Amino acid sequence: MATETLDEVIDLIKTSCIIIANRDKNAATRYRLGITVDEQKDIIKSLQVQDYERGPEADYDGSPGNIWIFKKKAYGEVFYIKIKYVKPIRAISCHIDEI
Repeated sequence: MATETLDEVIDLIKTSCIIIANRDKNAATRYRLGITVDEQKDIIKSLQVQDYERGPEADYDGSPGNIWIFKKKAYGEVFYIKIKYVKPIRAISCHIDEI
């Protein structure tokens, strides 16, 4: 059961170290847009409550931490952002939506 609120998740994202998972879609987005990992982190750190899509959800692998989904407009694209609420924050996905 989730104990964190959406506001707490947003606050932690803004103030925490973020690790972006090494996934093909995340790398393909960087290549396609010519951006860096740090610029992807800046997109994540700029998330606001209105970017919320759904969550919290338990991770399907059963590991600790809830999954939160956001969609954020940046660099002329809509980004699909899947965050795992653990410390440090894990960005499982940060890529162009539907890439």
